[in-house]
Amino acid sequence: MISIEDMKVLDGYEHTFKTAIENGYCRNFGSSQYRELNNVYEHLTGNRYRADMGCPHCVLRFIKELGRLYFEAKAQMQPEPKPVNNSESNDKPIIKKVKATNKNIKSKK
Repeated sequence: MISIEDMKVLDGYEHTFKTAIENGYCRNFGSSQYRELNNVYEHLTGNRYRADMGCPHCVLRFIKELGRLYFEAKAQMQPEPKPVNNSESNDKPIIKKVKATNKNIKSKK
């Protein structure tokens, strides 16, 4: 289970995860950001991600894996939508029809 602190860290990278998973692309980070993300990854899996963070392919694999874990955890944290009760009645409202006739018009004399 992912902690709230880890989720807060990963929320800032949601767009990056989405881009990496859907488009196969991610921008380069600084070493402090990689360390931060690797610490979160270690909390989630129990292992550090061992790869060369200078290798674009290794970084993309790391971001995709962490993004997959993030989106799975986010889906589990969101409550299931409640069913909507339809409170509308099936009865039609009674509408009084008014017919236009000459009897209703009074002339002035």
